[in-house]
Amino acid sequence: MKIIFLFLLIFFVYEIIGFAIPQPKVINSSKESLVYIYDVDSSYFSKLLFSDSNYDLPFNCINDGNNKTCTAIIDDQIAKKLHGSVSSCMVSSGAELCGIPLNPRDYPNPIIVDNFKPSTKGGQVKMKGYYLAIGILNLNIFPNIQVPIIGNPTGVGSGGGGGGKQQTIDATNLILDYNGGCGQRTLIWPNRFYYYFNHSNPIIDSISIDHSSLAVVGSNFCNSSNNIIISIDGIQMDKSGIISIDHQLFKVNYHQLYCKSIYVSIISGGLQSNIFKFDFKPLPLKINSVPKSRGGLITITGERLSSQVKNSIITVNIGEYVCKNVLSIQNVITCKIDPIPASNFNFTGLQVNISINGIINDNKLLFSFENK
Repeated sequence: MKIIFLFLLIFFVYEIIGFAIPQPKVINSSKESLVYIYDVDSSYFSKLLFSDSNYDLPFNCINDGNNKTCTAIIDDQIAKKLHGSVSSCMVSSGAELCGIPLNPRDYPNPIIVDNFKPSTKGGQVKMKGYYLAIGILNLNIFPNIQVPIIGNPTGVGSGGGGGGKQQTIDATNLILDYNGGCGQRTLIWPNRFYYYFNHSNPIIDSISIDHSSLAVVGSNFCNSSNNIIISIDGIQMDKSGIISIDHQLFKVNYHQLYCKSIYVSIISGGLQSNIFKFDFKPLPLKINSVPKSRGGLITITGERLSSQVKNSIITVNIGEYVCKNVLSIQNVITCKIDPIPASNFNFTGLQVNISINGIINDNKLLFSFENK
């Protein structure tokens, strides 16, 4: 409200003294130029003055029929300097007057070069483009969330330790201090330019079993169960099964009695993750021993030692030896191992490997023959 009052006051003051505030009909901003188009006989801006970067942007104006077109040449080095406080030089009735604050309605529209897709967790994020920081120290997210520009947009020392000028920002590569969020949001510039963005897509990096739950590690998961949809094997989970969620980890209740592969995905803030394959591997925990000279029946107990798939292929290898005639009933596997030839001395500390439809245990369970 104060800003609006200030520009109204300026407008009336300069009308009284005979200076008409420029009223551009069209403002075209691009990477190569900034163009203001006016009625041919109206007042116009001859320069924009960026006091924070100590840079003046001049316009070259030509009359073309009923229009006056004023063009400022832009390149990357110039664009870096277009930030912070901005005033103008204006020409009215042949006279020029400088130092007039530029009305936000006359700011050029920002150009965002790359998609702005910050992490849901937030932190320092980069926004690339042109005309991003004219007249502002912070970006604003609707309705009223400030996103500070990291660095020194004004270029002025903050006092202490010598003061004076400090390194200013690069207005084409803003570093923002973003607090994070979830879902689609809207950035608003002072000239009422709106930019809609969403966050980076969620990514699942790894899954582990945590007792009777799954712990899923990755990024951009949001931090509220209200904003996510978790699916296992294409079936959406009830939200009551979500134990906890943060931007980089979520846990869900999920217990699997059988050896199988599952496929996990998450939709976070409307964005789909990768589909992550996770194997519930057989978990042999205990095995009996038999004499090496006679062999015999082996019984293995543990978890997920069977499959719901009909005609499953289950193999048991004990070190270099194959255990034959495999039978599986949920958490028990039995098989028969042959005697070891007397010439073979490799009969202790043998790793037990179980494969169920190509899914192999990765825990360590060792077997040793009885030495008789």
